Amino acid sequence: ATATRRALRPVNPAARGPAATARGQAASSAAAARRATADGRMAAPEAEDDALPGSADLESSGAGPPGFEDRRASSAASQRPKGLFSLSLRRVGSPTTRASSDKTPANTGAEVSPQVNSHDLPERRTRNGPGDQDDGGAESVDTVANDVWTHKALKGAKENAKVFYRSRRTPVRLAAVTVGILIALLIGLQVNFNNQTDSLRAFRLYDAESRCNDGTEPMFHYAGARAGNERDWLILLAEGGQCSDVDSCTSRGLGLMSSESASETRTVGGIFATLSINALSSFNKVLVHYCSSDGWHGEKDFPFPESSATKLSYFHGARIIDDVFAELMDPNSTIRETLPLLESDHRVVFGGFSAGSRGAMVNADRIRERFNFTTFGLFLDSPYYVHLADYWLVNQTIAVYEHFVKGSPIAAENNVYDWKDLFGEYRLPKVRSPFVLVASQLDSYQVGKVTPDAWRFVTRTREQLEGLQPLHNCSTVFSSIAHIHANSRTSAYFSLTVEDRSLFSVVNEFVDGLGEECLEPRQKYIDPRGALCNEETQGIYCQDDW
Repeated sequence: ATATRRALRPVNPAARGPAATARGQAASSAAAARRATADGRMAAPEAEDDALPGSADLESSGAGPPGFEDRRASSAASQRPKGLFSLSLRRVGSPTTRASSDKTPANTGAEVSPQVNSHDLPERRTRNGPGDQDDGGAESVDTVANDVWTHKALKGAKENAKVFYRSRRTPVRLAAVTVGILIALLIGLQVNFNNQTDSLRAFRLYDAESRCNDGTEPMFHYAGARAGNERDWLILLAEGGQCSDVDSCTSRGLGLMSSESASETRTVGGIFATLSINALSSFNKVLVHYCSSDGWHGEKDFPFPESSATKLSYFHGARIIDDVFAELMDPNSTIRETLPLLESDHRVVFGGFSAGSRGAMVNADRIRERFNFTTFGLFLDSPYYVHLADYWLVNQTIAVYEHFVKGSPIAAENNVYDWKDLFGEYRLPKVRSPFVLVASQLDSYQVGKVTPDAWRFVTRTREQLEGLQPLHNCSTVFSSIAHIHANSRTSAYFSLTVEDRSLFSVVNEFVDGLGEECLEPRQKYIDPRGALCNEETQGIYCQDDW
């Protein structure tokens, strides 16, 4: 800027040579002529929007920026574009802007900015306003004027951009604040769903005959009921998959095979939450620790070879369930000083997550009959295996049955005579107790990574659930198309919906109706959008988390 001011500073003509003085006088005369023409145009009415600002003056003077005539000829037929930059050019061409531009420094010797089209520039003018003396500098008038037009155009565009932004700044800020508030509310709700829950305390069954895989005692975590709900119980089996041979069992983490390092307290959200909208919030809550690796089906000792890395001997999942119920119902138990007594006329919701739900599915009728429960229902989250050709879960279930279940006394008590009696698709139609089945048509554990071939699983699951006829009329099915598995311990328990019906409201209705007779089969909630994922669509609707 300093160099520019020095270049444009008036200089005493006497200090220059005769040739320079002559050139300065000629330039001053030309500038005066153009100023007279421009002053006359300033007083004229403003041209129409479609007219190029200053084009008449440029044509009459026959002068312009270098190359302007060629560019003008090629663009004369085109209409000047309207928009933000066009507004800035009209603004620059106004008398007010011209007058204020007298104090604007120009970069001497610069060419027209490539971002500014020459036919959009205002009339060619020098830095000097009316009445100013020409500086008579060595720089040509055309070059100085060229810089001034460019500077004015860019400055006008910047000023108009500020006006454009300011005019919209308030609604933009309001929208941003609104979105921020909504996000904060959603995060807050999720935190509430997960954090508003009781801390469950550990209890170990030192005297039980059943054992974890490594020989440690079974255990469960417990939180007491609220006043008025002392006779209500929620007893759920924890998740954790299963193993079927030496290699798969050796690769499991010790936390799924032992109670030795289990936490003394647990905090679980979702269905355990103490929110008022949750019908189970005030129940006695029991979460049974999973450490048998057999899907809660076994009763066998199965010593591993001495050469194996992990020394495991006990696969007592089904017996652990029996021992937990027996402990809760034993009036002479050592836990009686802390825990209330579970009795046969209490309301009991039994179930589990994933492997725990499959264990509850197989053992439920035997437990209900053994302990004579009169008000008894099941909550089964993701036990529904479906039979597909060469399906890895089929082979795994067959191995579990052969190694840990087949021939055991408890297998006969559970009416398990084949691997299919452990498999959701074949077992659920035989369950006599009322249940709520949660089974996603795009179960993330069974499908894994969603691929175009997932339509086979989706189609099989949907068709089998639609054709399922439970033995108890009070049973119901909730099947979404979410790519999740056993998520009812999270905030998904409150947010998952099928056709505007939420999972927690379906469970609430089921729990409130336990002990009542259902004259007609309960409605199923199966998301019809699963039908979009089929062979004809080439699996395009199977590849996203809908």
